[in-house]
Amino acid sequence: MDAPQENKAHHQTKEKVKSVDLHNIKAFGYQSGQRTRNAIAHQLNIEQIRLFQAPTHKLQPEDPPIVVAVQGPPGCGKSMLIRSLIKHYSQQRIVDLKGPITVAINKVSRITFIEVAPDINSMMDASKIADYVLLMVNAEHGFEMETFEFLNLLLSHGFPRVMGIITHLDLVDRSVGKDIKDRFRKELNTGIKVYKLEKIVNGKYEKKSIQDLARKLNITKINALSFRKNRAFCLVDRAEKSPENPNRTILYGYSRGTGFKDGDHCHLAGVGDCVIEKATELEDPCPIVTKEASTRTLLKAQRTIHAPMSTLGGVVLDDEGGGTVDIPINQINFTDIHKPGLEITKEQMEELDEGIEVTEGVRKVREMQQAPAKKEDENEEEEAMEIMPGVKLETQKVEEAKEEKIVQPKSEKVAEEEEEQAEEEEEEMEPPQQDEFAGESSDGFDEPEMELEEGRIAPGKYVKLEFSDISPQFITRLDPTKPIVLGTLFEEEQSVSRQWIKIKKHRFYDRILKSTDPFIISVGWRRFQTIPIFFNEDRGGRLMYLKYLKDLATNYATYYGPSSAINVGVTAFQHIKEDLVAFRVSGTGVTIKEMGDGKVVKKLRVKGTPKEIHTRTAIIQDLFTSEVEANQFLNAQIRTVSGIRGVVKASDKNGNVRCSFEDQIRKSDIVFINGWVEVKPTEFYSEIKNFVTENIPLIKTYAEIRSENNLRPQYKEDSVYKDVVREEKEEHAPKIPKSIKQNLPYELRKKKDDQPKARAVILDEQSAKMNKAFEMTKALFMQKTMEKEKINQKLQEEKEKAERKAEMERKHKMTKNKQEYFKKHPKMNRK
Repeated sequence: MDAPQENKAHHQTKEKVKSVDLHNIKAFGYQSGQRTRNAIAHQLNIEQIRLFQAPTHKLQPEDPPIVVAVQGPPGCGKSMLIRSLIKHYSQQRIVDLKGPITVAINKVSRITFIEVAPDINSMMDASKIADYVLLMVNAEHGFEMETFEFLNLLLSHGFPRVMGIITHLDLVDRSVGKDIKDRFRKELNTGIKVYKLEKIVNGKYEKKSIQDLARKLNITKINALSFRKNRAFCLVDRAEKSPENPNRTILYGYSRGTGFKDGDHCHLAGVGDCVIEKATELEDPCPIVTKEASTRTLLKAQRTIHAPMSTLGGVVLDDEGGGTVDIPINQINFTDIHKPGLEITKEQMEELDEGIEVTEGVRKVREMQQAPAKKEDENEEEEAMEIMPGVKLETQKVEEAKEEKIVQPKSEKVAEEEEEQAEEEEEEMEPPQQDEFAGESSDGFDEPEMELEEGRIAPGKYVKLEFSDISPQFITRLDPTKPIVLGTLFEEEQSVSRQWIKIKKHRFYDRILKSTDPFIISVGWRRFQTIPIFFNEDRGGRLMYLKYLKDLATNYATYYGPSSAINVGVTAFQHIKEDLVAFRVSGTGVTIKEMGDGKVVKKLRVKGTPKEIHTRTAIIQDLFTSEVEANQFLNAQIRTVSGIRGVVKASDKNGNVRCSFEDQIRKSDIVFINGWVEVKPTEFYSEIKNFVTENIPLIKTYAEIRSENNLRPQYKEDSVYKDVVREEKEEHAPKIPKSIKQNLPYELRKKKDDQPKARAVILDEQSAKMNKAFEMTKALFMQKTMEKEKINQKLQEEKEKAERKAEMERKHKMTKNKQEYFKKHPKMNRK
């Protein structure tokens, strides 16, 4: 036991080797120089795109409704799409679609739908206020001119977000939809959303398609355009005369931008400038639900809709905010009897009941109407019972109203389908998640909070604006199918002066744009007609007048018209006729500040001829018409066609000038002087007042006047292009003066003398006869040779003609043989 215990020897431990960094820094790098350059260029491109990307604004509950413009050519399904979306959002039926329609899509956001009419004036106004555009294309016809015109207007006035919608796909092949989708992405960008609507059920698009489209319209961000952000504007959804003062006009709508206040100078598109006399904040007709609500989705009573100009489920809103039901008299069950002038006694009600089947629910409602009105209790909840589409009755006796409601039995299958549909709608109507910092956009642009001026109504509020300087014809000729845009003006935008723009001719416009021709220009909130002149800037900074606008090049223009801010989009039209079968956008551009000294000049060349010549001094005539005109050009540089330069020294009474030249001139020389003449634009501009007058007074071009009166253009000989004909001059041999010839060396003088131009040869009589015989023989030989060539050429032509005829006969025979063969041996159908 005391002996030591022998244990098995342990394995020898290996010494730990220190780890050596074997990482190769070149292992994960680019192996090619070209790939390295491409990767760096790609990263720089992404950074530049981020820097120049338009800032976005994250929508908040206090923001005004998003303006969604639905545009497309006639017959593409715009009205049907708006009706389907409104039916999906509010469960209401739009009978007569007119004017803006605002609906609540979830608890924090609303959408205002407007249908853009196909006329160019409506497209100009809608492009300036739209936050989101649904661009519709009929697959049966493809892209039409109205679509491209509206796209160019959007690009000029601040490009919003765009979604393409393709309809009528059931009438064409499937490949057509793919081609239109590719063209959408080619014209706009590769990331644009394109949606397809194929089926139509009961006069509306398929419910599943509308649900998918509505999910994509849950817009959380819009492009924050500086032009709209710095100005107050409004999409008018109702206009009327003041009941107190018939000369006063009242406009209603949501305040946008910076908000309105009393005394603001505004411009009403299609009417003119005006001043706000009184701005009043009203209760929101389409309120949003606060986040503290218990339910996740909107209740049926919370799905509000505001359509003052449209017929909503047979109900039209009047000026006082009440409802007028457009149904036959014998179908009326009840109405608002508390309204003045509509009280009904029991005897009158019994007379109306005769011949009309009245349900118990209607009788109960009438009893509630006849009962005295109760005071509102803030602690009691009020719910709305829908009696007919678009008309709701508010009551505190919810349980009694529910008991009177008739419920039809449903099958289990239908009930399950409705439950699934309700779950989908709950997910669909769920409000989008808001970030912790509501004012910060995801692209890194921080929007500073604007302090609201005292007395100014905050943006997002529903306002009532009163004017006294709007033409009364605006109300009498009011067309609710066209958007009405009202925008404020800065102090510097209220004057009329000379404006400068950078412009480029549109690649689709095939006509020539000429200076001093009238153009319709859309800039800011305005659209007007004016007469611009085009020019370009040379290297020396001189503004050179252009008679025609250059193609595929950026030029400049100046015109007389209303002042506008710098860097505002401009769109130019030469014609705005609706029946014009051509592309109407002539050019696009942007406003700039005044260039150079503000003088546009064109070159003027004055010609004259020498009257008297005294060595290097000459009297020139026909340059000027009077002494006063000539004195303005003293010390001016002149030049002859041959390149001799000179200076004007003095003048006489007849306008002739004495000039000094660097060399002696001749009588045949033409003397000219280059001058520059300032060209000013015509001081004319006329606003396009399509809401006030039916026939817009527009000035016409010379070509239009000649076409209407069947007149030919005035003939000007100087304007006719002629071929340049140059007379060939005989070259005379140089004559060496005797004084110089005598001083030449003897060898050069001898060579010159030994080389005469022609030597006289004198023949004797016999030599002359022989020479004549040779010439006669040569002439006969040449004549026979020419005859042989003509005969050979004729034979060659006949031979080629015969070969062509034989080839045609051979082909005809071959075709005939094929036809006979296939008649005898028809092809067998393969199984």
